[in-house]
Amino acid sequence: MRSQSGVLVTTVVLACFGCDAGAPATSEPATTAKTDTNHAAIRDANGDYALYTGRDVLGRIQRGENLEDVPYMLVRVPADLVTAAQATPGHVVSLSLEEPGSDIEIAVHWQGPPETPTADAPPFTTEVFHPGDPWLTGIAQVYLPERGPEAVGLFELTKWVKGAHGELASQTHSTGLAPDDRMPTLNYSGRPTQWPALPDNWR
Repeated sequence: MRSQSGVLVTTVVLACFGCDAGAPATSEPATTAKTDTNHAAIRDANGDYALYTGRDVLGRIQRGENLEDVPYMLVRVPADLVTAAQATPGHVVSLSLEEPGSDIEIAVHWQGPPETPTADAPPFTTEVFHPGDPWLTGIAQVYLPERGPEAVGLFELTKWVKGAHGELASQTHSTGLAPDDRMPTLNYSGRPTQWPALPDNWR
């Protein structure tokens, strides 16, 4: 957590997507010595994808373990975004979280720092984000690796919070992003003093 010119910033980086990869992950993934256990692609009953990132999250799901007491990040995407990624040269689709309309949900299950050095760690909490949410900026991606899970959900997001006296604080959550020549342009990712006019639902 750091302060920059009166703006409080908290950054949480859970995992890097560029781990060694192996066999594809599905709702019943086969375990192999080369399996990338830090990602899991689970196909929902309606055909959508739940794309998990976290330390050994695939192994935990395979073993039927509870994820409530471990950190993870989750991107839920419709199947058509995975199909769209298959059709791109880099096998990646990037979307701006500033723009509403994308049927995506991002969940960050994390544990903040204790309030004091001697305090107990707080319980895990889950924060949920959708494209077009007020005071949200960032990029979400669906990426298809050459080896590993069927699809990987990636994002870098910043959630701004405006205080009662106009002061701004932010939290940044990131899995890392895949390279993409068609990366969307963001209007509100930089310093607030450099922003254009605010969207109506941010005021």
